[in-house]
Amino acid sequence: MEIREIREGEKIGMDIGFDMGGGMEYSTCDMQFKEVEGGTEVTWNFESSGNTGFGERLSNVIMPSILKGMYEEGLNGMEKEA
Repeated sequence: MEIREIREGEKIGMDIGFDMGGGMEYSTCDMQFKEVEGGTEVTWNFESSGNTGFGERLSNVIMPSILKGMYEEGLNGMEKEA
């Protein structure tokens, strides 16, 4: 995972590489931040370049769910520390 863009208070953009056994597949992940009453709203977007094989399509369905839990855990940890 590599951070490709940071706009303070607005957005963090990341490039993510996955070795799916047939070579690297790359995805992008963006988190956008919006101040709302009582806190910050975080919008998460995940896009994958791998759309050709069945395994890659399956991964595109499963991976966002797996990553969502990891990001939610991380954001909750950040909230606790803040």
